[in-house]
Amino acid sequence: MSVVKKRKIDSENCIFKSSWAESYFVVQQADVILRLICQETIAVHKEYNIKRHYCSKHSSKFDSVVGQTRTDRINSMKQEIVAQQSLFKIGNQSAEAATKVSYLIAEAIAKRGKPFSDGELVKNCLEIFTDVVCPTKKSLVENVSLSHLSQ
Repeated sequence: MSVVKKRKIDSENCIFKSSWAESYFVVQQADVILRLICQETIAVHKEYNIKRHYCSKHSSKFDSVVGQTRTDRINSMKQEIVAQQSLFKIGNQSAEAATKVSYLIAEAIAKRGKPFSDGELVKNCLEIFTDVVCPTKKSLVENVSLSHLSQ
């Protein structure tokens, strides 16, 4: 009996070609190929799959865009993707910062042997501080959880 070896796509070393960006409105980010038009990822990094999707879904709309206009359109779509990703990073960073601050303040309260209900006093003081010093950062202080009750 012969052993049938399954084909593995990962081992085929499919490499992203920069010409695909101009032809099919795709870009590579990390190890993922992203379609700029519909903002979906491509599972198998082969030109046939990329071309088939582009021809079946987007060619009627984007084949008329040629030359420098096409390049400008691709660049603007890339910038939109980068802007979206940075927006998510900023939101995530502020949430992580609020969580870190709440843990550090809770640790400081615990080290002094005070009850965790003092966290509400600390939060009120922080809110007063931000109202006076930097009102634009008020939402960051509101996200900090210092209540002794579970939320």
